[in-house]
Amino acid sequence: MNTSTTLQVPLPKTLKASATVAARQQGFSSLQDLVRLMLTKLVRREITVRISEVPIKLSARAAKQYAQMDKDFKTEKNIHTASSMKELMKDLTSQPRGT
Repeated sequence: MNTSTTLQVPLPKTLKASATVAARQQGFSSLQDLVRLMLTKLVRREITVRISEVPIKLSARAAKQYAQMDKDFKTEKNIHTASSMKELMKDLTSQPRGT
């Protein structure tokens, strides 16, 4: 009785080739062995996956604007609170564009 199954993952040939080289450099006999190990550890909650993005580089003007906004939030200056969704939507739609 065969209890195995096959996972098919379409990916670019260049990615598969590069990943195979990297897996072998890490001591795995094949890319499949690495994938099998990663999936096993994922199921056992022995690894976690974190996706991180490249930080956005702000212009000097935008950085200054965000710094001022942070300062305003901390000092509760130039902020507005709404007590209901209806009030918030009214405030948002009544504001002139660009302010």
